[in-house]
Parts: sequence; C-alpha cells; structure tokens
Amino acid sequence: MNIKTKEFNTSEDELCYITRTIYYKSKKALIIVFGIVAVISVIFAVFVTPQASFLAAYFVILLGCILFIPFVINTAKSIPKIYFNNRACEITDNYFITSFEDGSLSKMHLHNFTKVTRESEYYFLYMAKIMFQYLPVRAFNSENDINEFETLMKNKKLME
Repeated sequence: MNIKTKEFNTSEDELCYITRTIYYKSKKALIIVFGIVAVISVIFAVFVTPQASFLAAYFVILLGCILFIPFVINTAKSIPKIYFNNRACEITDNYFITSFEDGSLSKMHLHNFTKVTRESEYYFLYMAKIMFQYLPVRAFNSENDINEFETLMKNKKLME
C-alpha cells in the first residue's frame, strides 16, 4: 500500500489551535478537579464562612492560570520554520514520510508511533503523550485514501 497526500501547509494560528487542543485534552482531569474544588470553595466562602474567601480566590486564580497557559506560551515560535512550509506525506506499510518543498525528507517507521487519533479535521500520530505528527484530513486525495490509512493504522494496532 502506498498513500500519497496532496501538498499542504500549516499557519501559526492553526498550529496554536492544534497545540491548545492537545494541551486541554492532556490536562482534562486536572481542570475538572480544580474546577470542582474552585466551585465548592466559592460556595463555601459565600454561604458558610467568609474567612474561606482566600482559599476560594486561590483555587479560582489557579484554575485561571491552568486555562490561560496555552495563550501565554506561543508554541509556534519553538517549532522550526520548515514545518510552516508546504509539504506532502506518503504512507507506506512501514513508513510515514514527509517531503518538504525545499526537498528535505522526514522518514519515520510506524513502530515509532504509539497511537493515532482522529479529531474532526486532523489525524494525530503520537510518538509520546504530547509529541505528535499531524496530518490534516483535507490532505488526502480521496475518501478511499482515508479508509486505507485508517485500515493500516488499525492493522498496526495504533488506532481503535
């Protein structure tokens, strides 16, 4: 099998959106816990004892900081500029190959990936918990190519 994608690129805004999505998914449990504790501490401070307002403010500020971190850190600046150039991917039975417009290649064996997930417009090919390659669905030439890609990832036990 040999799947070739169309040429695509990514803007800094698109990359920031992608990294924010991954950040919030990886911190989902922490955000839920701090959200619950913040709500309980605010209710406790308002209705039970006003002395607990310091604790309520602490948890609300901490939750705000956790939610605000992706907007403060500009991940696009830490990414090499080559990743904003046009590129095309080729997926074979064993390799994920990225060809950049300047002629350089990135070739990764599929065994280097731990899992593959599909979000609405992207495939994320994870190499670690938050380290990934991404592939926009729009880059595929046809629905058949998408189905072949998903079948390959399922056969490699990377996708459920």
